[in-house]
Amino acid sequence: ASAFYMCRDLKYVNLPRSVEYIGASSFIGTNVQEVTVPRKKPIKIGIGPFNDYTVIYVPKGTAEAYSKDHDWGWEWKHYQFVEI
Repeated sequence: ASAFYMCRDLKYVNLPRSVEYIGASSFIGTNVQEVTVPRKKPIKIGIGPFNDYTVIYVPKGTAEAYSKDHDWGWEWKHYQFVEI
């Protein structure tokens, strides 16, 4: 958890396909505004790994699955899912 805490120069994250889990608050305190997640099936995440209003790029046809996923769809976190 909090792996990149306070890494203010970090603005974009491109996750490799090998990532299976992102811990809680991993990117809180960073300036990450965009994250690319290449997996079609939503990966597991801890509570709130990214800041509110982070743009999450997901594979075409998966935005709805991510937004409805229990981990990604927390109503108090406002991620924007964009298909690429």
